[in-house]
Amino acid sequence: MKRLNKDIQKPPKQKFYSNRLHMLNAMAYIIIVYCFAFLASHYSYTLERNAILQNNHEVTNEIYRYYENKQDNFWIVFHPAFQKTEYYQSITRFMTVGSGDELADPILRGSLVELLNLSAVQDPDISWILLHRKGDRQGYVFNPYTKTISETSPDFPYLSQLKDKRSIRQLYGARAMTLNKKNITVYGIAGAAYSQSLGSLLVGYNLEPLNEIYRRYTFRVPTQILILTLDGEVVYDSGNQYYGAPYHELPLKNAKGKVTNGAGKEYYAETIMRTNHNYMVSYVVSWRDLNRAASKNTLAIMGTCTLFALMSAVLQIFAGHLISRRVRVIIEGLRQIGKHNLRYRIPLDHSTDEFAMIANSSVEWSSGIL
Repeated sequence: MKRLNKDIQKPPKQKFYSNRLHMLNAMAYIIIVYCFAFLASHYSYTLERNAILQNNHEVTNEIYRYYENKQDNFWIVFHPAFQKTEYYQSITRFMTVGSGDELADPILRGSLVELLNLSAVQDPDISWILLHRKGDRQGYVFNPYTKTISETSPDFPYLSQLKDKRSIRQLYGARAMTLNKKNITVYGIAGAAYSQSLGSLLVGYNLEPLNEIYRRYTFRVPTQILILTLDGEVVYDSGNQYYGAPYHELPLKNAKGKVTNGAGKEYYAETIMRTNHNYMVSYVVSWRDLNRAASKNTLAIMGTCTLFALMSAVLQIFAGHLISRRVRVIIEGLRQIGKHNLRYRIPLDHSTDEFAMIANSSVEWSSGIL
């Protein structure tokens, strides 16, 4: 019972308006700071993501333009060689099936070598030129390095595929091979050999210039560039993962955004379609890696804003404490005066603020009563 009476008589805890005001100010400042933090994080994420994708877009476009140039200039490379009637007659005679020993003729052989060499020097990426005669389905390859033409072996790259093709222009995926005692990777572009009825001509291009373009760029997220025929053959793969087999990893046709592989892993992909030339160029990045790289500044932004919010809260609490202490001094003085202790003087400092004015007014009031 005594404990209950004691609790009843206990004066209520004082809650100063100034303290509540400072707490509300601190809360409002924290809310504003965090709104700014979220907006800054979103803007930073968008900016970083766009920068990553723009870099990928630029390298993809450069590789696309380089490969497209091979398409456009395929016959232009051979044009200078046919300014002479002699060259046209030589290639026509060679591609027309005869006795099979046409290369034994030194004049014909020399004319062919001169013709093909004149074409090969137009493009330093040409590794070899393959001639396929439709009549006897035999292949002959010209080597620009040795300036020789010879009959190919049955397993020469693209020869078996070339025999089965019927259209004028064909694209072929990359193949690894040894040429001039060097291991190289080539991709092929084929066309009718001056007359579709005679056979086909296929140019093997060195893949290394495409790799050099890729290496000139700096990637903040691992990025894979792919050139694929619409049949799925891999012409170029910056990651060297899919050569030699049809590509079925991701649905890249007309891709622009999130794509998912068979295992459910998500990627971001963009594709340049060249349907009329039967190929497409794509870049692929991991969706998770892209978001992680784009969010690289989020932690720093949120941490900095949290620090400012905490500093603000501490300063507001400290300011409220200073004001409350001075208010308590004035309240105590007024209580003393209320108890008729008119000689009590509220302690004054040398400040000239509103608290000092209240203290001075109370002193003048109590002195006037005395």
